[in-house]
Amino acid sequence: MIVDGYIRISQVAGRSGESFISPIVQREQIEAWARMRGATVGVILEELDESGGRADRPLLMHAIERIESGASNGLVVTKLDRFGRSLAHGLEAIDRIRRAGGVFVSVQDGLDLTTDTGKLVMRIMLTMAEFELDRVRSTWRTAQLRAIDRGVHCSPYAPTGYRFDSTRRLIPDPVVAPHIKAAFEQRGDGVSILDIARYLCREGVPTSFGTRGWTAVTLRGVLSNRVYLGELIYAGHTGKTRHEALVDPPTWHRAQSPPAPRSQRRDTRHQRPLLFGLVRCASCLRMMSRQSRPRAHGRRNNVYFCRSYEGPGTCAEPSFISSAMLEPFIERVYFALVTARRPHGQTAKLDALAGRAKEQADAAERALVAYRDDGRMRQTLGADRYHAGLVSRVERAEHAWIALSEVNAAQSVDANRLPANRAEWQSASLEQRRGPHRRGTAMRVRLSRR
Repeated sequence: MIVDGYIRISQVAGRSGESFISPIVQREQIEAWARMRGATVGVILEELDESGGRADRPLLMHAIERIESGASNGLVVTKLDRFGRSLAHGLEAIDRIRRAGGVFVSVQDGLDLTTDTGKLVMRIMLTMAEFELDRVRSTWRTAQLRAIDRGVHCSPYAPTGYRFDSTRRLIPDPVVAPHIKAAFEQRGDGVSILDIARYLCREGVPTSFGTRGWTAVTLRGVLSNRVYLGELIYAGHTGKTRHEALVDPPTWHRAQSPPAPRSQRRDTRHQRPLLFGLVRCASCLRMMSRQSRPRAHGRRNNVYFCRSYEGPGTCAEPSFISSAMLEPFIERVYFALVTARRPHGQTAKLDALAGRAKEQADAAERALVAYRDDGRMRQTLGADRYHAGLVSRVERAEHAWIALSEVNAAQSVDANRLPANRAEWQSASLEQRRGPHRRGTAMRVRLSRR
């Protein structure tokens, strides 16, 4: 019998060496149990800095998938609270293991899940583990609220523009604070996020994490943070003690609702490209952004590009394509689908097919996003295995979206919601050409950077 081991540590907190023996002890107990039972240990998965209250822990899910695929015959943990601290999630995970024909073993607890008494004891122990987790969270929340009232900033990083004093209270950074104040003033005057980010990069202003690269997401987080008004907020609670503000309330509020930049104040409704908000990158399946670039004789060209530098799971092969190349291709694909559309009168059948295809596409994309945006996945699996897993999930999601697109194209034409011939297409408005562009109703196109 081949069994896998599962080790979980809630918080490493910088421990290492002789002061960090829990993983070693757990591993030894799992291997000792396997030797006594004559079992072979397949893999031992170590999940570090992971709460037992999470149901979607990547390595735990991987261990269960190994049992479901037949690569392993069961899962061994040292104690039930290492497996999880949620009654509902723990029972669900154990049920998946048992339905796959696998065994679940908690070494120290000695549970026999083939008996009613063993099942009862397991439920009681999971309930106690969940209670202990709730108690720890409640104590932590109380401690956080009291720290906020004392004016202590609980994050390990000081917000950009501030630094910590000896009591971990925030004081303005004399070098960086003026630039943050200038960023608020510029935004209040209508300067674009991109131009402000360029300004901060040009001045060498670091983010709160010490990096020099400013993205739109990072800058928006700074400009919407009330810490710059002198407030500390945690779980809806505002601290009683205030630190020195970097911006005054009128400036802060102007930055939340800035006037549009002059370049954007003209009516651009008819300049929006046909596929804006509908095109995804082939490598990571993120929605691609659009940018208008100047060309000769005052003309402009729209391009779609992947914002590969934002968020976790950086795109391995960011896509880039001109709308002048993509949109004619999509029109050809569209009319090929129109020509081969199903006969009228199959609305109910098409609706049923669309519903099933939508469910499959959503499930494939959720799996992709969970894998892609898990910051620890690349470190755990290594670059090569992580990239291979990402490619396979992208392909599954892509196939699901293509299947959904084909059904929706036939459905849209069948219901006369889109132009049915080239004459109607030429006379249709942009919105009529785009059709109902809810999530899942438009074609997702695989783009290659090559």
